[in-house]
Amino acid sequence: LKDLPLFMLTDNKFLRGKIGGYHKADKAIYLSENLIRNFDPELVKHTAAKSLNDVILHEIGHYYHWKAVEKFYKRHAKRYNSLIEAKEDLEKDILTALSKTSQEELVNVLSEYASSNWRTSNEPYAEWFTLFIRDGGTQSARLDKLFKEVFRHVDD
Repeated sequence: LKDLPLFMLTDNKFLRGKIGGYHKADKAIYLSENLIRNFDPELVKHTAAKSLNDVILHEIGHYYHWKAVEKFYKRHAKRYNSLIEAKEDLEKDILTALSKTSQEELVNVLSEYASSNWRTSNEPYAEWFTLFIRDGGTQSARLDKLFKEVFRHVDD
């Protein structure tokens, strides 16, 4: 992993009850001090994370996801009116694949957290990144290929 964002420890009030988060505007990862001091696997039981390192990987996944989107947009700026429009185009194949995948399969391949949030969040990208770095990928070569296609823009 290279070109990592700033990491900040903060209290739970700042994170509004979450254990961590990536803030795109600051390009910073915020982690709960409580999480670092007292990691409890129960806090992440519905996610791909199995350890504190995995929680950090998850947040780094958000960072790399947005970095890929931003690089894709810059490379193709003439095609798009906004970063969000470029993001939607970049992600359309994954979103189509996820829409055709049963919730049970998404739980097994990514996580319960990703399966319940994929339509309205970037969680599947962070969950996949965690699994890719930790395990080398998921049990779905089809989804791995699509996620890799998005993340390849980080290095372009």
